[in-house]
Amino acid sequence: MCAGLWDSLLEGRIKLQKAVSLINQLPQTDVWEGYVKSSTEFTTEASKSM
Repeated sequence: MCAGLWDSLLEGRIKLQKAVSLINQLPQTDVWEGYVKSSTEFTTEASKSM
């Protein structure tokens, strides 16, 4: 019983780690604001993906 729980927790952590890794690749807030202010093309493309 304990091994099944441990396996489930480990699998959940691995899935969460993948999501966190992808999120960490996104630009930080201050960098993002710089992109938005400096490029209307960037703003147009970014709004299409939301």
